[in-house]
Amino acid sequence: MPAHESLDAADLLRTGHVVVRVLAEAQGEADAYPALLEAIGTSLGSAGGAMWLPVARATHRRAHAWGDPPDAPDEGLSFDVPRIGVMNFSARVAPDAMLLETMHSLGLLISHFAERCRAQRAVAANVADASERERVLRHLATEQAALRRVATAIATESDPRNAFAVVTEEVGRLLRAPSANMIRFNEDETATVLARWHDTDIPVHEVGATVPLGGDSVSARVYRSGAPARVDSYEDLEGELAASLRQLGHNSAVAGPIFQEGRLWGAVIVSGGAGDPFPRGAEQRITSFAELAGQALASAQAREDLAASRARIVQAGDDERRRLERNLHDGAQQRLVSLALMLRLASRRHPDDVELVRAGEELNFALQELRELARGIHPAVLTERGLEPAVRAVADRAPMAVELNVVLDERLPGPVEAAAYYVVAEALTNVAKYAQASEVSVGVERTNAHARIEVRDDGVGGASPGGGTGLRGLADRVEALGGRFEIDSPAGAGTTLRAEIPVAAG
Repeated sequence: MPAHESLDAADLLRTGHVVVRVLAEAQGEADAYPALLEAIGTSLGSAGGAMWLPVARATHRRAHAWGDPPDAPDEGLSFDVPRIGVMNFSARVAPDAMLLETMHSLGLLISHFAERCRAQRAVAANVADASERERVLRHLATEQAALRRVATAIATESDPRNAFAVVTEEVGRLLRAPSANMIRFNEDETATVLARWHDTDIPVHEVGATVPLGGDSVSARVYRSGAPARVDSYEDLEGELAASLRQLGHNSAVAGPIFQEGRLWGAVIVSGGAGDPFPRGAEQRITSFAELAGQALASAQAREDLAASRARIVQAGDDERRRLERNLHDGAQQRLVSLALMLRLASRRHPDDVELVRAGEELNFALQELRELARGIHPAVLTERGLEPAVRAVADRAPMAVELNVVLDERLPGPVEAAAYYVVAEALTNVAKYAQASEVSVGVERTNAHARIEVRDDGVGGASPGGGTGLRGLADRVEALGGRFEIDSPAGAGTTLRAEIPVAAG
């Protein structure tokens, strides 16, 4: 691979997802490590990797290998780091800050998975009474199952709010609490409720509510310390939030901090009503859930970065298309028009000069081809007059009749107009080339939040986004603006192409 090529946000996001899935499916360390090596290495494009486990202080042995791992002795390699183990991979690119941050985050997830596995084994070994051992193991298995459900939600949910709701419910049910919530800390010493769950009639703050962090409360303790915290009784605590919680019927709480890129971001909180406070160590138990919430944040940020990057690429391409079209129009095209006029005048003076007449005709053909080329690069009518005239011009040039229905009260943002135009233009080109259609309809409309485009024909069908670069390019363009692109094209039953683009994307 060329030295300048690097991993992008999509690569790192995919790597995070595969790690979460492997940990969710693994039954223990023995089957997790080989699967992790292959999953991470494959996702990052590595040739091989190895897992090193400690045999003495700062000395490790290679316990697992995948592919063609980096050269090293099988035993005695020194890693002076206080960790459960070390994974190393052959690098196809020089690691940058984003890659190192991602690997550190994944290392934390793997470490906590290993710690839970070892805790289960230790408990089983130390509990003598069979019934007690069975109870403890069942409890640990319940916790592991809850963590797997959270990990699966993080890996599959594109909206972090859905993952936050799963985290909140799972941790509340695990601790058998009446309620749980997740908050994000704000710069003005307040917090915003992002998710909530409750299993009793005890009310909880609504999602979107802002609560103060002044005074004393479990939220304030996490905010000030950045560490897990507990409150065994709100009875004597001061502050507006403590008073509000007492009024709602909350008596105790435990909380774990959520970090994003090493910075304190928020907290997962489990609250109790009347009765005994949560058992000792409960605040540490929810730390793993808080860390998975942090992973959901990292995934959401990676998706946002990827979407922004794709949108910038599309915008840069459109800007360059407009520049080329202007240069052709103002430069070569104008000169050819002037030359065509000169030849026309000359041919009038010398009507018997066959070569002169033929040169004029050829120049007119060349000028027409240049106009078509400029229109294909970026139609001037789209920039100057908007989407409806541009789409109408495309429909008028189509070799078949097109029923056109455009409902737009005002112009759309530039990137949205460009995407909608190219969807219609490419779809009509495909209909003319492949569909053998007798009827084609094009619809474009704007709702409050979206521009919707539909192109329908009664042709032979069988079209697929993966079947050619044109449709794949359209899907990429629409999705780069946060939109949806779909094709319904059963064989022999025509094709319907739909695109929906957020107007705010412009």
